[in-house]
Amino acid sequence: MIVYNGKNLEDFGVTSIGAGAFGSPARDIEQIHVPGLNGDLLFDNGGYQNVEVQYPDCCISGNFPNKFAALRTFLLSDPGYHRLEDDYNPDEYRMAEFRGPLAPDVHTARGYRSGTFTLSFNAKPQRYLKEGAEEIEIQDWATIKNIWMPAEPIFKIKPGANGTCYIAFDGGGGGSVYVKDSTGENDMVYEIDMATGVAVRYKEAQSGTRYNAASSVDSGLFKIPPGEHVWRIFGIGTPQAWVKPMWWRI
Repeated sequence: MIVYNGKNLEDFGVTSIGAGAFGSPARDIEQIHVPGLNGDLLFDNGGYQNVEVQYPDCCISGNFPNKFAALRTFLLSDPGYHRLEDDYNPDEYRMAEFRGPLAPDVHTARGYRSGTFTLSFNAKPQRYLKEGAEEIEIQDWATIKNIWMPAEPIFKIKPGANGTCYIAFDGGGGGSVYVKDSTGENDMVYEIDMATGVAVRYKEAQSGTRYNAASSVDSGLFKIPPGEHVWRIFGIGTPQAWVKPMWWRI
C-alpha cells in the first residue's frame, strides 16, 4: 500500500511491492581532487542529499487505461513535497514529490486491461517518525528524550492576551523561543516551524485564517539534540505551549 498526498493509491487499483523503500540517502559531501596530492579532499556540508524512493513492478490489473489516466493526473497535478507513506515502513513517513515521467508496460496480450510500472519519488532524506508528529503539551521541568537525529520541532504557543512565553531547555542547548502577544486575544495561537523558520498567528476557532507572526516571535534555530532534556517554560500571564518533536532517522 502506498499513500501519497493523503490519497491511497489502491483507490486507482495500484498494487505494489516495497523493494525500493528501504534505502538510505548519501551524505552531502564535496570531493575535490588536487593534482599531485594523494587522495581527494573531502568537505562534509553537514547534511544529507535527497533520495529516490522507488516502488518497482507496481500493477493495475483491470481497466488499465482509465485507472492509469486517473493515477497520472493525480500524481502530476499537485507539484511540491507531500507526505508519502507505505505499509513496508508503517511507523514512519517521508516528504516527497512526484515529477514523473511514467512509462508503463501495458499488457497487450490482455487487451490493454492491465499493466506494470515503476513509481519513483524524490524524497527528502528524513524518515519522519509518526509518533514525532503527535502534539505534546510542554510542562515546566518536564523531560523529553530524543534517541534519533537532531530534530526541528513545531511549536504551538498560547501566551494569553498581551502575555509572553519563553521556552528553552534547562542548562541551555537547542536554542530558545520567545513569543509576545500584542493582540489582546486570549485564544490567539502562535505556530513556529523550526524546519522552515515560518511563524504564523491564528485564532483556534478560525484556524483557516493565518497571519504572519514574525514580529511577535524571537527564536533561533531551535533543535532538540539527541539525549535527555528538561523543558523550561515561563512568561507573563499563564502561557501554554505544545510541541510536535518531529523525530526522524535516516
